[in-house]
Amino acid sequence: MARGKLIVIEGIDGSGKSTQAKILFDELLRKGHNNVMLTAEPTNNGIGAIIRNDLKATGGNLDPRTMQLVFTADRSQHVLQIIEPRLANGSTVICDRYYYSTAAYAYAFGLNMEEFLHVNEVLFPKPSVVLIFDLPAEVAAGRIEVRNKKPERFENTELQKRVREGYMKLARLPRPQRGAVRVIDATASADEVHSRVMEEVSRHIS
Repeated sequence: MARGKLIVIEGIDGSGKSTQAKILFDELLRKGHNNVMLTAEPTNNGIGAIIRNDLKATGGNLDPRTMQLVFTADRSQHVLQIIEPRLANGSTVICDRYYYSTAAYAYAFGLNMEEFLHVNEVLFPKPSVVLIFDLPAEVAAGRIEVRNKKPERFENTELQKRVREGYMKLARLPRPQRGAVRVIDATASADEVHSRVMEEVSRHIS
């Protein structure tokens, strides 16, 4: 059996990545791709629950370096228990956030982005394609406000500006072995964004 494909969707908070990941999942099912799954990080179990609780705290208990290491530990369980078995079974796996988030947030907090990226690249499966949803942090903040959702610990405009810079640096890094990294203009309409997503994904799955 051929190994499955890992499709990663990344972006700052409010970029629409989670919505588009679900739309992509539904579209692939509609097109007859029955062996497809949608997952996300942080997870809802074990270590992921610790992360989610800390993100809801006003100040949080974990310093930025520890937080990124905890994200990596959660990813390890996620890969071992969910992602890798499904890839081995030939599934197309859509992942809402992956280790590019860890690297981008490391950059935003003034940590060594490439160190975190290297560790994760060594430990975890390489995606077939990474789609980075890009838009100004101010626009993303407006979307979060419209959702009437209480902002989490990292959902502030200045931090998200730096996270966006981190993603753009990741997109420019000359590392062919990482797989295809594509930047999607997330200021476009939902239909236009979906069309671009399908265009990129269709290059990697039949």
